[in-house]
Amino acid sequence: MTKAAPWRSGDRVLLLSPHPDDVAYSIGGLIAIATRTAHAVDVSLLTVFSRSAWALPKELRRRGPAAIEAVRTAEDAAFCSAYAIAHVALGFPDSSLAGYDEEAERRADPGTDPRAPAVAAAIAEHLRVAAPDWILCPAAIGDHVDHRIVHDAVVGTGIADARGRAAADGASILFYEDIPYAAWSSLTEIDARASAAGLRAEPALAIDGVLAAKVQGMWGYASQTSGVTVEEMMMHAARVAPPGAAYGERLWR
Repeated sequence: MTKAAPWRSGDRVLLLSPHPDDVAYSIGGLIAIATRTAHAVDVSLLTVFSRSAWALPKELRRRGPAAIEAVRTAEDAAFCSAYAIAHVALGFPDSSLAGYDEEAERRADPGTDPRAPAVAAAIAEHLRVAAPDWILCPAAIGDHVDHRIVHDAVVGTGIADARGRAAADGASILFYEDIPYAAWSSLTEIDARASAAGLRAEPALAIDGVLAAKVQGMWGYASQTSGVTVEEMMMHAARVAPPGAAYGERLWR
């Protein structure tokens, strides 16, 4: 157990990922630690928007959404297999298939997005069945509409009942800093936004010993990952590192 991950051995931890790659980018270090220590937990990953028209390789983009979905789903499955994580993909279309361009997807109001009600219902049903002890949810730093839809679904009405016994103490949801978007904001901006939302930072987790594994996990999403993205992750990890460490990750409660 680490200070940044207050669950106990045997707890059920659900990772909510708006897209394939978000968990690997944002908390890949935490995942490597949580699944390799003696205090093992039952970790599962729920990917919400697994259909897409976007891929970094132009050749894959030309092949269309079905081919992109197949590749991205396979990347997600490989990441989960490496850490013995159970995986479910909800199959919703992401912003690239919902009429947004790169600018609009970071300005849109998730409350008016027609996908939002169905996403919230699907997440609530998954939580009801899975009954996790802990939910790791995107903080939606960067305002990407897909991330905000997932975030709002978790903090919205009806989720408390689905969260099970851990809901009573108010400590069952932890929010992770979305990479690469968190790297595009100053720490002052991130802290101010989190504070305004009533969140407080958990002690940062040192990831020096698993940094190579995190980077390897990022490169496993070859359809999305570039050297710039890895550099952005490392820059952010360096500035949130706890004392005595070179790299870290933060969660918010």
